[in-house]
Amino acid sequence: MRKLEMEEFEVGVEVRVDDTEEEKKQRNVAALLRSAHPDWSPSAIRSALMATATTIDNEDAPLARYEDTGQATPLSVGAGHINWPMASNP
Repeated sequence: MRKLEMEEFEVGVEVRVDDTEEEKKQRNVAALLRSAHPDWSPSAIRSALMATATTIDNEDAPLARYEDTGQATPLSVGAGHINWPMASNP
């Protein structure tokens, strides 16, 4: 098993070298929320991100499944796209 390289930033966010871009985006947004609301617990940050996520894409259409471009379900896309301005004040 390959050992992952870690880097730690001032806000205490660990970044793994083999993370996907979406995982890096999620960590960065969580770090922004943590700095804006230091009294929030990790569960509160996760809840704010998931509760304010949107299932509409940038063309005002419902998110599509990758496999067949049909309408996505929560099982295929999770909570949706992160909407970090709304997550800061859910």
